[in-house]
Amino acid sequence: AVASGFTAHHLCSESFVSGQSPDWIFQNRVAPTGAMKYLAPWMRYQVDSSHRTVETSVAGRFTRRAVFHEGYGCVVYDPATDPVPTLPSAARVPTGVPPSVAPMSGTDLVESNNPALREALEHAFAERSTAPYIRTTAVLVLKNGQLVAERYAHGFGKDTPILGFSATKSVTNALLGILVRQGKLDMHQPAPFAAWANADDPRHRITPDQLLRQTSGLDLLQDNSGFDRNSRMMFVEQDMAGFALTSPLQHAPGTQWAYADGHFTLLSRLIRDAVGGTAQEVAAFAQRELFQPLGMTHAVLEFDATGTPLGANYLFASGRDWARFGQLYLNDGMAGGQRILPPGWVKYSATPTLE
Repeated sequence: AVASGFTAHHLCSESFVSGQSPDWIFQNRVAPTGAMKYLAPWMRYQVDSSHRTVETSVAGRFTRRAVFHEGYGCVVYDPATDPVPTLPSAARVPTGVPPSVAPMSGTDLVESNNPALREALEHAFAERSTAPYIRTTAVLVLKNGQLVAERYAHGFGKDTPILGFSATKSVTNALLGILVRQGKLDMHQPAPFAAWANADDPRHRITPDQLLRQTSGLDLLQDNSGFDRNSRMMFVEQDMAGFALTSPLQHAPGTQWAYADGHFTLLSRLIRDAVGGTAQEVAAFAQRELFQPLGMTHAVLEFDATGTPLGANYLFASGRDWARFGQLYLNDGMAGGQRILPPGWVKYSATPTLE
């Protein structure tokens, strides 16, 4: 079921958000990943471009379906047991509102005349003859905030939304910082989850800071085997954060580091609840407070069926969008004279965790 859901999600998102070929996606994104190499020969998929849906199964069993929603990406569900996910119409940024920063460049690709830089780009795209392959999709070079060189793989371009995978966690970091700047979240107080509200619950003491630093102590094993809690959360459960909230405590909060997407799924629920509780309000918040001020015009954040953003690994954005986002942190959270992140947030974010 996890394998089927994983395949459905990637095929749907990268087909209808990123515009890639389903066969390319399966061969490059799905089949080589983790335990998928054992199941790929039995995986079946059908892509319906007219209805923008994908249906997958493993040898005819464990059917999963993914459906595309304009502005929200794709949501996966079990057609045998789950209702068809519905999300409200995506909010649009008001037209005529300029970004806080000037356009990065014109419509043409930026080529460098620097021989050393051109050689470096050639090296970045030089593929290995045997696995594991590099599969570079985009490289952009900025100097003093200006784009001086860019290159893209075949099928990708300056306007192609590219899946950020776990770089999405940094975008979640920025959205949290904005909430802190607005006085809507305290990173060092107990995380405001109703499920952990009882002071006798040992999870009650977990803070957003500990979730952000992945030191919550929760049992959120992520080994990408398909049998781990994280895999089930991401590709089987409709309410991903609700599932993560049921995780028992394995270590005292703040004492052990363990990488898990579940931490950022819980942080994503905090963001959703803080801005109104719906996918539409989260999308509007992200556009208004982060994407639009930075001029990230091709950013698409995906959601689960409950309207919680997939803030661990499913933001699509163009290479230029990602470059703008990186520049925000180089500029200490400032963009075009406007403070996006609170003072000290970048230093806080870069401070080592548990040494």
